[in-house]
Amino acid sequence: MNDAQEKIQTLKSLKFNHARGQLTWKNYMEKYRCENVCELGVDRGFNFVLMIDHQPKLAVAVDPWMVDGNPANINCISQKKMDGRYSKFKLRMKSKPFVKIYRDFSYNVVKEFEDEFFDFIFIDAEHSYEGVARDISDWYPKVKEGGVLCGHDYVEFTAKGELGEYDFGVIKAVDEFVEKNNIKTFSVIPPTTWAIIKERKI
Repeated sequence: MNDAQEKIQTLKSLKFNHARGQLTWKNYMEKYRCENVCELGVDRGFNFVLMIDHQPKLAVAVDPWMVDGNPANINCISQKKMDGRYSKFKLRMKSKPFVKIYRDFSYNVVKEFEDEFFDFIFIDAEHSYEGVARDISDWYPKVKEGGVLCGHDYVEFTAKGELGEYDFGVIKAVDEFVEKNNIKTFSVIPPTTWAIIKERKI
């Protein structure tokens, strides 16, 4: 078993937090010394809190917490609620100096980081095909060789809300990226997390 295969197996062995609907990341983060981590689409921070349980060197939280008229931003019920979620998350992170919060869209924030900076990036932002494809394309270069780019909701689903409805495009965007780039280190971590280990250059 090579290094990438071992990492996939470690991811698959992680426990699922049913109360939060998220994987518990600590074992992976500690085993592979993930010092710089990032989440796109933090919302209320349930997954982010689990991601930083190992106290990394830097944890980047990215979310606009903004109602922009896009039905693909499924949590945008009202701007007041978005502001409230941002305030609560910011307060919760106040005691964690290693956390840096960017209240902005991921395609703007990506410019702040050099390539191969992060050990681990989790994508859970806009779920449209276009949004996921853009995030993967933008942020994959920011992952170190041997690091992880992964994300939520690798599932067929039609979201319905006050701003309308739309079909998730996660599967299509991820599969296209994997095929186009001939990626061998891709797997789905139960129940619905997709993961790519960035292969080392030869």
